[in-house]
Amino acid sequence: MKDFKETVKSVYGSKIAMGIILLAVGIGLIVWPSESTEAMIRVIGAALAVYFIVRLIRFLKSEKTSRDIALLILGIVILGLAISLIVAPSWASQFLYVILGAFIIIDGVTGAIYAAGDLRLAKGNWIPVLIVELLVIALGIVVIVNPLKTSDLVVRFMGASLIATAVLNFATLIIQKKQAKQEVTEQPEEK
Repeated sequence: MKDFKETVKSVYGSKIAMGIILLAVGIGLIVWPSESTEAMIRVIGAALAVYFIVRLIRFLKSEKTSRDIALLILGIVILGLAISLIVAPSWASQFLYVILGAFIIIDGVTGAIYAAGDLRLAKGNWIPVLIVELLVIALGIVVIVNPLKTSDLVVRFMGASLIATAVLNFATLIIQKKQAKQEVTEQPEEK
C-alpha cells in the first residue's frame, strides 16, 4: 500500500503542474492565435524545462526503479527539446503543432507508465487511469496529424487540445486520489 500511496503522491504534483501549464498555454493559443509564435514557443520550451526539473527531482528522491529510470530518460529527451526551443525558436514555428502533439503524447506516455506501475503493484483500479492516458496519447496524435491548414484555426485547435489534455490530467488525478483514499479505508488499522 505504501508503494501505491507514494506513486500517487509523486504523480500528483507533476500532473497538477503539467495541467496548469497546458491549461494556460491552451487558453493563450485560443485567445491570441496570431500573436508572436516565437514567444509562445519559448514559453513552451520553458515549461518543458520546468517539467524536466520536476522529473529530475522525483528521480533523485525515488528508489531508482526501472520505471523511474525510464521517466528520467524521457525527461532528458524533454530537456533537449526545451533547450532547442528556448535558444532557437524560429525552426519550431513551422512545426509548432507537431511539438505540441509530441508534448501531449509524452505526457500521456508518462501517465501510462505510472498506470503500468500500478498494474505491477496490483494496487488500485488502474484501468480508468490507463484509459484516460490512452485518450491523452490519442489527442496528441490527432494534433500531429491534424489536416487543418489555416494557421489561426490550427493554433486554436492546438489550444483546445491542450485544454482537453489538462482536463484529462485533472481527471486522472481525481481517479488516483479516490483510489488512494479507498485503499486507506480498506486497509485494516495496525496496532
